[in-house]
Amino acid sequence: MSLTAREVIEKVRQELLGLEDNFEPQDYDNAVASAQAETGWTIPVATGFKELCIIDRIKRHLIYMLFFSNAEKFRVKDYLLQQRFEHYQTLLRLMDNTYERWKTQHPTDFASVDAFRIFGTKVDAGFSYDEVGRDTTYSSDNIVKHKPDESD
Repeated sequence: MSLTAREVIEKVRQELLGLEDNFEPQDYDNAVASAQAETGWTIPVATGFKELCIIDRIKRHLIYMLFFSNAEKFRVKDYLLQQRFEHYQTLLRLMDNTYERWKTQHPTDFASVDAFRIFGTKVDAGFSYDEVGRDTTYSSDNIVKHKPDESD
């Protein structure tokens, strides 16, 4: 079962716990658009992994908004604000590292390619023979076979 964009946003709001008050409705829409652009997927996504990943990227973009908005208020003397800024920065780094790890662990989900197509194709030499063993290599209907092909 795939979640709609509204359901994804509601799930993100629940997972952000006390941070959801820092965002306007358009912030969630912008984060969804950024996550879709970054992953190349559109909501609803087909698999559980893609759903998990896109929700994580939406949260990452929202946290980046907090990080960016707090950057202007940053003062070394204000210990609590400095600590919050550093925590956001650490959290963003952790989320980006997780995303990079996911991209290497699930290359087919991010490449939008079937797994059997990642490793290239085999092209036959083009030699062909009919049912009785006569060479038909140079006949006009000889088709060079590529594997895998669209029929596989």
